[in-house]
Amino acid sequence: MKSPRQILLAVSMIYFTFCVSAGLNITFISHQIAVNAIVLYWALIVIRHLFLLRYASVQTPVPQPLPRRELPGVSIIVPAFNEDRVIEDALSSLLHLNYPEYEVIVVDDGSTDGTRDATNVVKQWAKVPIRYIRQRNSGKSAALNLGITHARNAFILCIDADSKIHPDALLQGISRDWGDIESCTGPDSGAR
Repeated sequence: MKSPRQILLAVSMIYFTFCVSAGLNITFISHQIAVNAIVLYWALIVIRHLFLLRYASVQTPVPQPLPRRELPGVSIIVPAFNEDRVIEDALSSLLHLNYPEYEVIVVDDGSTDGTRDATNVVKQWAKVPIRYIRQRNSGKSAALNLGITHARNAFILCIDADSKIHPDALLQGISRDWGDIESCTGPDSGAR
């Protein structure tokens, strides 16, 4: 598709050629071409904006977040190996999530430092259930799998022990996609 400037230039050249072949005064013609070019340019701009305004209202509406009572429970699994220096900050960020129903499962993958003690410090003041599970050192994937087997909710979020999460991240992620998920599985499917 040609740009408005290219169209304007082509129309101006055709008009100029026509006027010259008709024997009209060139100074008058150049002045007339300039005036007509400006009018045509602004007319194309107005038509473009009217077109955009017409089709801007056709966009799909932005989905509204679901009411908090309709959101599903989420189990957050935190695999940890020698994370005593950072796990308190990670758990603190999880305890400040703006979400109605969730649990935190810390899976200690055979740590040799104070990961358990750091987790217990946070558990003392937590208003959200935090479960601590210890396994012999088997790797992150084994820790995640063990956490999934102990999860009480259908939705699982895995986050590293040295990571923090925005307070609205879980609410935004679940409320945006929950309608699509529910339509595929049904509200009481209990799918895992």
